[in-house]
Amino acid sequence: MKVQCFINSLSSGGAERQLVGLAIMLKQKGYEVEVCTYKTSNFYVEVLRSNGIIHLSLSTNSAFKRLLGTIKHIRGNKSDVVISYLEQPSSFCCIAKLFAKFKLIVSERNTTQKLTRNTRFRFFLYRFADWIVPNSYTQRNFILKHYPSYEGKVRTITNYTDIRQFVPAEQYSDNKVVRFVVAARITPQKNIPLFADALSILKNEGYSFVVDWYGNPLNKDYGDYCKNYIQKKGLESEFVFYRATSNILKEYQTADCFVLPSKYEGYPNVVCEAMSCGLPILCSNVCDNPNIVKDGVNGLLFDPNNSSDISAKMSQFLKTDINIILAMRRKSRELSESLFSEERFIDKYVDIINNMDNKYDVLIINDNNLGYLGGERESQLVILNGISPHFKTAVIQPGIFDEKIPGVDVYYLTKSKRLKYLIKNPFAFGLYILKVGKLVKKLHPRIVHSQSQVSFFMMSLLKRFHLVPKDIILLHTDRGLYTKYNNFFRWLFQFSFKYLNLLVTTTDFNRRSWENANQEKGFQLYYRVIGNTAGRIYETIDEKKLIPHDEIRVGFAGRYCDWKGWPLAEEICAKVNESTSQSVFYMYVSCFDETAEIETKKMFKRMTDLLGNRFVGKINVPFADMEQFYYDIDVYVLTSWPLSESFGRTIVEAMSRKNAILTTNAGGSVEVVDNPATVCETADEFSKIIIDWHENHGKLNSEKERCFKRVHDCYTLANNVDNYISLYNLMLKN
Repeated sequence: MKVQCFINSLSSGGAERQLVGLAIMLKQKGYEVEVCTYKTSNFYVEVLRSNGIIHLSLSTNSAFKRLLGTIKHIRGNKSDVVISYLEQPSSFCCIAKLFAKFKLIVSERNTTQKLTRNTRFRFFLYRFADWIVPNSYTQRNFILKHYPSYEGKVRTITNYTDIRQFVPAEQYSDNKVVRFVVAARITPQKNIPLFADALSILKNEGYSFVVDWYGNPLNKDYGDYCKNYIQKKGLESEFVFYRATSNILKEYQTADCFVLPSKYEGYPNVVCEAMSCGLPILCSNVCDNPNIVKDGVNGLLFDPNNSSDISAKMSQFLKTDINIILAMRRKSRELSESLFSEERFIDKYVDIINNMDNKYDVLIINDNNLGYLGGERESQLVILNGISPHFKTAVIQPGIFDEKIPGVDVYYLTKSKRLKYLIKNPFAFGLYILKVGKLVKKLHPRIVHSQSQVSFFMMSLLKRFHLVPKDIILLHTDRGLYTKYNNFFRWLFQFSFKYLNLLVTTTDFNRRSWENANQEKGFQLYYRVIGNTAGRIYETIDEKKLIPHDEIRVGFAGRYCDWKGWPLAEEICAKVNESTSQSVFYMYVSCFDETAEIETKKMFKRMTDLLGNRFVGKINVPFADMEQFYYDIDVYVLTSWPLSESFGRTIVEAMSRKNAILTTNAGGSVEVVDNPATVCETADEFSKIIIDWHENHGKLNSEKERCFKRVHDCYTLANNVDNYISLYNLMLKN
């Protein structure tokens, strides 16, 4: 495959450095690579030649001639893929797509501050690009905020650093005067006058230091202006400009600290390189900088618009104990090894290049509309919000879903919001299956991940009859439970497993059940256990909402259906009420249909007749409002039938609000709670523990803290999302 890397020049800037590195890495991966420029600045030409990469120059001084030259060159060059860096080259390549057939990746290398006429025109042209690759999450968010229609073709690839080249000095320099180093072009973006104001304050406070700035000016006039400003401030001895150097490594290794006072940045190469060399970093608290530099850990962040704040942070560094500075140096190197690897960088580009015809990386397919209340919905929203910044993501679901999920395209092929209703009309359901197959074939996702049984059986059928691309990776998450399925469904699953690449379960209990059953049939399958999480709003707790009270407060929540065991919940309430009137009971119930709502209201009436104002019952409470329910109660009780719960997501929500948990032997819930002493069978057993906790607050509080610790050890949002990202990366690589 032939790849053309296109940029305006090969000057000493960070974007040029990244593009040259990309070209070399693509060449090493076996691609035929050329680099094309249209300005005569050849800082990196020898690097390309030494790596066997052809450099083509379309040198001309006229912007219009550059555009015509770009179109003519790309038409004649016949590259399969063009990767353009920087604004004007990317705009030219977008226009060239109107006259030639090739795949185009445009890379955004800075952070746009506002929409001007030029930026609007550039982003308009990006509709012709196949991919938009910003090098910072700040720029990605800006693009999608102003151009949401580009969702699905925007993917962030942050800069790499050659951590084998940029290494700490064997022995740190013993500078008599603290030496700050800056490596950046001399442009208004770099904030030089205000930085000089900060240095003037620092000098007047009696500090000794030197700032060595390596970089070429935007133009002679601006360079002269900055030099004159420094002289005006009396900083000629402290603030010195040098030309850009090809041996910046030496300057990093002999510095005490790296500084970058920019007004805004993309993903600054120089910060990454300096960190890789083990330097503490002082930089502006803007854009993606806080994602790279951890304030107080490997450096300090400052307000670039406030000279006093800049000088204060530099003063703080100058006064910092040497042992803390050494710790900062170690942390910078440690972070660079995890954040800036070449492998991570090139793998993402190769992934895009090799899959230009795949509109999506991951396609989630559901039986139920995402607007329906319940644990399945919330678990999927967590996954979608977590993976969308990393993968091109889409969803196929029944019915329209009005809620916008950033970075996720949602498709619907029927007005019915649940497939169980559509199945009642076999003809309509058959048409739906064919529509899904047609859409999947058109979208050609790399992974299809079914989240419900019918969708899995449907995708398996489509693969069996070759109605979807054969190279699609099929995953299925079983949110049910093996022990709950009848013999027909078990057979149907095992018949469909032939076309499945991997089965995800939410508990090890369910994985073992499936694995044992499949081994008995002589069937081999790959498995992955990924537990659910409570979601973002449950990641932190507001201790002020945990208001002390004398009574014991007991809560029940879930959908209204037979296997949720609501009669047992009523019986538990009655038993506890017999022992103490210092008790309050809460029931928050989801009703998917009119029959369930009628039965729930009857149950609420019985509870009110028994308990009066010590009963609180609500139907179809929004997910965000459920949080208060858990703050209000002490004990959360799950009354589901034995071996009927695959996980019990509400348990995780309750534990994250310091609820003690009681459960039946419902299957996955026992594994989630991880305390055999709180697994009960009868109303007498449940009520006995509740009364004991009411009379012994020490026991109750101890169990609350244990549950709270368990949820943070095992079921955090970050852990859940990381597991899915790891799974998808593994499947895509293999």
